[in-house]
Amino acid sequence: MSNELVIHRSNSYYKEGALDTERWSKIAELPDYNSLLSEFDWATVFSSRTGELTLLDCGCGPGHFPKALNDQLQLEDVTIQYDTVDPSEYSLTTHRRNLQLPFIARNSFNSTIQSFSIDETTCR
Repeated sequence: MSNELVIHRSNSYYKEGALDTERWSKIAELPDYNSLLSEFDWATVFSSRTGELTLLDCGCGPGHFPKALNDQLQLEDVTIQYDTVDPSEYSLTTHRRNLQLPFIARNSFNSTIQSFSIDETTCR
């Protein structure tokens, strides 16, 4: 699928008035988030760290993953600087609005995953 088609589809689907985010989150949380949360040992990663961490969420959508992660782990003693990548400006804006502690919105990149590039000075 071309980069332009990905951007077009994402912006057509994720826009004000076109997406019922409550319904979407109920559907997405069932298979996708549960699978992602169970396939990786998040508890070990976060239990061995305190202070400030950085997380990059590629294809962030409207921002339900951080809540699901925090609900599962009950993160304490940590602040997570949260960077996001998504081709939909609506998703980036909605994600920032939905983000709650311990996650703190930092950088938002309006890009597809395929065309996204970053250098080490971008996320400081």
